[in-house]
Amino acid sequence: MSPPLDTTRALHGITTPPPASLSFLDDQGGWYTPFSEPGMPAPYDLRNWHVPQPGSPISRQQKK
Repeated sequence: MSPPLDTTRALHGITTPPPASLSFLDDQGGWYTPFSEPGMPAPYDLRNWHVPQPGSPISRQQKK
């Protein structure tokens, strides 16, 4: 049996409340969905998956 979908991860970058069009995530279960994986980097990164987190090695490099 597959683990259930991590809805927090799947809804990353989505405003609350999530739109009704994403209600399919309630029934997703452990099936693969591209909504829980980062896509392409900027300028196509509409959900900010690739924004460096404070303190990460990438964010420290950008400060130099």
